[in-house]
Amino acid sequence: MIGARGPPRFFHPLNASLSGMIAMNLHSGPAMLSNLLQDIRFGLRLLAKSPALSVNAVATLALAIGANTAVFSVVNSVLLRPLPFVEPHRLVMLWENNPHNGMRPDRVAWRDMLSWREQSSVFSNIGTFWMINEVLLGEAEAQRIVGCRITASLFPLLGAQTRLGRLFLPEEEALPIGRPVGILSDGFWRRAFGADSAVIGKPMRLGSRTLTIVGVMPPEFHFPSKAISPGLGYLSGEADLFEPLAVPPHHTLAARMHTNLVIARLKPGVGMAEADTEMKLIARRLEQQYPESNTGWGASVSPLSEQAVGEVRLALGVFAAVVAFVLLIACANVASLLLVRNSARQKELAIRRAMGAANGRLLRQLLTESVLLALLGGLAGLLLAYGAVHALVAIGPEGLPRLEEIRLDGRALAFTLALSLSTGLLCGLIPAVQPRGAAPYEVLKTEGRGAAGNRGRVRAQQILVAAEIALSMLLLAGAGLLMRSYLRLQSVDPGFRPERVLTLQITAPQGKYPQPIQIADFFRGITDRIAALPGVKAVGGISAPPLTAQTSAFTLVIEDRPDTLVKPQTVVGLYGVTPGYFAAMGIPLERGRYISDSDKRGGPLVAVIGRSIADRFWPGQDPIGKRLKVEAGADNPWMTVVGVVGNVRFKSLDSAPTLAVYHPHAQMTWRPMAFAVRTEGPPTSLISAIRRAVAAIDREQPVYNMTPLQTMLEGSIATPRFHALLIACFAGLALALAVIGAYGVMSYSVGQRTQEIGIRMALGAGRGDVLRMILGQGLQIVLVGCAAGLVGALVCGRVIAGFLFQTAPTDPVTLVGISLILAASTLFACYLPARRATRIDPMAALREN
Repeated sequence: MIGARGPPRFFHPLNASLSGMIAMNLHSGPAMLSNLLQDIRFGLRLLAKSPALSVNAVATLALAIGANTAVFSVVNSVLLRPLPFVEPHRLVMLWENNPHNGMRPDRVAWRDMLSWREQSSVFSNIGTFWMINEVLLGEAEAQRIVGCRITASLFPLLGAQTRLGRLFLPEEEALPIGRPVGILSDGFWRRAFGADSAVIGKPMRLGSRTLTIVGVMPPEFHFPSKAISPGLGYLSGEADLFEPLAVPPHHTLAARMHTNLVIARLKPGVGMAEADTEMKLIARRLEQQYPESNTGWGASVSPLSEQAVGEVRLALGVFAAVVAFVLLIACANVASLLLVRNSARQKELAIRRAMGAANGRLLRQLLTESVLLALLGGLAGLLLAYGAVHALVAIGPEGLPRLEEIRLDGRALAFTLALSLSTGLLCGLIPAVQPRGAAPYEVLKTEGRGAAGNRGRVRAQQILVAAEIALSMLLLAGAGLLMRSYLRLQSVDPGFRPERVLTLQITAPQGKYPQPIQIADFFRGITDRIAALPGVKAVGGISAPPLTAQTSAFTLVIEDRPDTLVKPQTVVGLYGVTPGYFAAMGIPLERGRYISDSDKRGGPLVAVIGRSIADRFWPGQDPIGKRLKVEAGADNPWMTVVGVVGNVRFKSLDSAPTLAVYHPHAQMTWRPMAFAVRTEGPPTSLISAIRRAVAAIDREQPVYNMTPLQTMLEGSIATPRFHALLIACFAGLALALAVIGAYGVMSYSVGQRTQEIGIRMALGAGRGDVLRMILGQGLQIVLVGCAAGLVGALVCGRVIAGFLFQTAPTDPVTLVGISLILAASTLFACYLPARRATRIDPMAALREN
């Protein structure tokens, strides 16, 4: 019939390819694969016919999928990939803790670790380690390396093997310090020895000691010392060298000091709860056995995998949720674009349905087109993710565990493919299903601009835009809270003035400087040499630098105050300082005097205390002349308080000021020392001169960690800054997508209502009336989206509460400010099409029908 009379008038705009597709669908024959290939070819032709829309959709999805792939790569490398040890799920860390003194968790006393070995029945093996600072001597200048002292049981416990040589023998734990052996890490072996396979048996000079190299670890061996050795500051990097850990005598003070980190392997079939219960029972027995040192100390067990990750697990979970929200916003945006495109294809789709095409066949075609868009977006997103991963590794804070393992791998590629397919189905589902309810006759009859049948599509777009705004509100609120928290953290007074101060660290090795008087003379000579340099205003040293958590914690006893002997006792940080340190750091003197050159070894023992101690124990009184000591016992001497200085935050800016006791370094020496050099000009300009000054005293002692104090201060808040900036980037992307979505839906709405607007204006409506009508419609969408997003932000704010500093998750200033920014941005996007609507010519609009 059609062949005799010719095609109907409405069939003329269809091209030959569409006619061929419809004809093929009317015949039974092609297999499903053939149909799929046909759908793909037709979808690609359709995408090429609307390049602007296709590029917009692909770019939107590429950004979202790329962000998700990059974050997944980090999560996969840090959280999902198992540690490179044998049966890592059975590896645990053992901790001691004293909640009354804030020691939770804390390192382990050697004597307690030996008791655990003897009394526990849940572990197949227990190993111990600690990080040390070493000085490597060679033909060139001395260099500092990071060492790790370990028990012989640690490597077998981990299931680790050497690539060259052998592991430590149990008897080597008892070797004299003059005949040590060492095992090199793969990286250090390559850097220092050029990957020489004949390195086994060669000597290696470490200060005044010489050790024999007996092994080299394989490249895949990464000991997670960065994450599981808290409070070690510059010693928390990847170990270069492993040495046997000599066992101290059971009765010595070293055996009671909490200096060891302990790893254990659970026996097969033993659970974490069972092991934790037994450790707590052993801790109670040790309290009774050693009441003078173990009162208040308990024990706990934690998986090594969790300890290696540290606090970053929650942060990565938040980032994963954030990029998932960005993906949902992108899906809503692309779905809106597809609704716009499909609205222009209603006539085509109605004709196909009228000629016998099944709804399932049309649905498959539309979903194939959206999946093609998503796959193209996924391919582009993969390229973006590759660059993003490298950028994250480059700018990521040093505290991010397993940073060197982060990369795009096969699992990330599979994730991208699965995400692209699911995103394509999600983006295409609403546009594909939305037009199915109308009969072909109704679609053909109402086809045209201003058709009432388009109201359903407009409503669907409005819902999608409202959802975009709500999700954007969530991300913007989180970014705003983190940024406000970071700004408050940045404004915290650290207790010193960091401007124009250079910090550096030097260690006096025991082999070369065995006596305290030698240590004091060595550092005094260095101080005098640096002070004589042109441009140096003040210089001084301290046993543990601020902002590194390297605090030597001891219990405090005050004369004539028996309450300070009651358990639990107050724990303070003890620091040895040289004269000039407080002036070099800019720590203010509040009462009494600083430590001076007159405070010498053999003279009256003195101390300077921080204001927090004075306020706690002598409120409203003068503490000058009072006496105190650390670690109760007859062997610990009394120190007379001669000064009070301002509080200093030794651990971090977001922690309380440290209860600090400072004593003259000359009266009780420390081997590692950190120096502060206050300069007249840029601190870095004196680096070479300071190295030469130290070399003039002892060329075999390297100077390391030479860093401006301002840089060190900024580095201490690098993690919160990284969190805030990363989420702010994602939130900005979400805001841009929401604004684009609002603009698109309002533009489409105005286009569909051109005839209606023309009639209103022809009947007397003014431009202001049209502007209010369009903006009112946009305002409804904005208010609904902002309200839903605000409720979600209040509910989800508790998730990031742990990342905030002096900022409540419900901070009204931040939430109101973010709501106003989001509302203003999206309303401006609505204003542009509304203003265009006011310029419609009524007569031209009526003629378009």
